[in-house]
Amino acid sequence: MATTRKPDTSKLALFVGIENEYGQLKLVASVVEVQDNGELHGTSWSGRFGDGAGAEFDGFRISAYIDWDGYSGSTPDQRGVWGPGVSYRAHHIDSADQATAIARTLTRIEAGLRKMSAADGYLTDSDFGAYVARIAKILKIGKLYVRQTKRARDMSGNHHRAVSTADLQSYVLHAVSEIHAGKRSEYVS
Repeated sequence: MATTRKPDTSKLALFVGIENEYGQLKLVASVVEVQDNGELHGTSWSGRFGDGAGAEFDGFRISAYIDWDGYSGSTPDQRGVWGPGVSYRAHHIDSADQATAIARTLTRIEAGLRKMSAADGYLTDSDFGAYVARIAKILKIGKLYVRQTKRARDMSGNHHRAVSTADLQSYVLHAVSEIHAGKRSEYVS
């Protein structure tokens, strides 16, 4: 049964990109499966049994808003990122087993974040890269990827690249700064 199995996270990664959701820019990280050829595929519940790789993460998102007019922060390194959180897209829940797996995942994240905040201190809302890294550690997902900018995709042909936690934090700061400078189309999917 899907609800008693521990997730195999060895082929999973968190993929971070920027989306336009109803006119609001959001940083979004979702769980993907890394294929042997390097392609990233979304996770799926795979019918009613939830036996696909990363099935418990189908519809899972880590997100934060980008205030692209620069209103929300007081300093350049904090400006523009707020409201980090985790969620599932509700329309993906098709069975009690899947609902139980979702509840188990959210419980792990909440307990893990409380423990990490007590040990390492609280994060500011603007530190989305560190927030994603903490959740990756809680979920035992060891790989991080970011969506390439339009220019980098055109030059390399690659739509994503692997990053470290420090690279992810730099990517977020650079992307928000570039969006504030009017280069929104480079990052938005």
